[in-house]
Amino acid sequence: MKLTINIKSRLIIWFLVIIIAILVFWGAVAQLLMTRSLLQKNINLNNVRITRLKEEDGIASAISYTDIIGLPESVGEMPVLSLSYTLEQLKEFSSENVFIDVVMPEGSLAIDTRSLIIDDLPENTHLWLYLYPDQNEPYLYNLVTVCQTNVEGVIGIFVRTLWLTIPIALVFAGILGYFLVNKMLKPVQTITETAQEIESSNLSSRIAVRSNDEIGKLSATLNRMFERLENAFNREKQFTTDASHELGTPLSIIQGEAELALHGTRSNEEYQKALESILKETRHMSSATRKLLFLSRDDGNQQLQLEDLDLRFLLDDFVQDAEVLCHIKDIAIQFNILSNPRIRGDKVQLRELFLNLIDNAIRYTPQNGEISITLGEQEDYAYVSIKDTGTGISKEHLPYLFERFYRADRSRASRSNGSAGLGLAICKKIAELHSGKIDVESEKGKGSIFTVWLPTI
Repeated sequence: MKLTINIKSRLIIWFLVIIIAILVFWGAVAQLLMTRSLLQKNINLNNVRITRLKEEDGIASAISYTDIIGLPESVGEMPVLSLSYTLEQLKEFSSENVFIDVVMPEGSLAIDTRSLIIDDLPENTHLWLYLYPDQNEPYLYNLVTVCQTNVEGVIGIFVRTLWLTIPIALVFAGILGYFLVNKMLKPVQTITETAQEIESSNLSSRIAVRSNDEIGKLSATLNRMFERLENAFNREKQFTTDASHELGTPLSIIQGEAELALHGTRSNEEYQKALESILKETRHMSSATRKLLFLSRDDGNQQLQLEDLDLRFLLDDFVQDAEVLCHIKDIAIQFNILSNPRIRGDKVQLRELFLNLIDNAIRYTPQNGEISITLGEQEDYAYVSIKDTGTGISKEHLPYLFERFYRADRSRASRSNGSAGLGLAICKKIAELHSGKIDVESEKGKGSIFTVWLPTI
């Protein structure tokens, strides 16, 4: 069975492993450097005391003493007498009633070792006594006591102290690492809890972004992903609703016509009429399905064939078709050119946009009415304004005019005019895909003005 360790535990383990490696490396280097330093500069450990002695009746007594580090230059001369003792020997000799007699060859001087301080000396210590007369005072002598501590002993103490403190440091490092990792991973736990709460009925929840570090960027990325998921879910839901709304009636008509045609014997004219009705509804369903698929598709997946376009030539191309449709209803059409802007867009999509608007204007403009198309430019935008003298739209309906299947009145809801209530929604989406927008101004009984704004190049 494979052992699974969570991220928190792995981070703490790696943290401790790195700390151990650093401490071991540092300890080894410190031990090596200290050993070399002590071996090369051992004289710095010599605790030297110079005691001034005065001889009276063959017995020397201390007058004063001075503690220094390192051997004085005068000790380099040949002393009168040199004795060497270990610390164990000195401790044996230095009881209250025992003296170490330091006697010159002629027997004139003795030294009481109780004048030496040996109780504070560490283990592995060697003691040298140097005695030489003072050159300025004939009855004064200098006693030089050199206490040299063993290098290996000092290093041993250092090593024991070092490796004893490393486990203590690791304990504190582990406690500190636990709190640091726990604090660092707390936002991850918040992200996990928020993600677990998000369901199909609660896609609007988002992760709170409180920093601009890696965790904050992860939270922002997940929020964008949740937003895309919510939009995709809403599009799917909207498509299902729209398809049910738009396709339900023609399917019912097709089913009814088919059942009537199959019920009993009917004339050829009745069969032909039924087939014509079915064909009409089928075409309506095909058109509605194409429009619904266009509206439900994500904007990022729209395959626009962008190119530099002369907007005047683009409008000239389909205004001629509009003139034919207007002639049938005796509607006058005008094309006003105020400027000649250039844009970057998809020729096919823009053609559908303007044809939808013109078709909408022709459909709701009565006979002998007027339609005017104006091309102009304002600041960094080109605009195409389509004005009609049609029935107009009440102001309360204007905010909802570009919603799917929305119709302002009963006359626009009639299936006889072939409208599925999706044309204006498609126009709005095409304008937005080109980083533009579409506005509408209308008044009941006085007509409407639809204006498309597109960025120029």
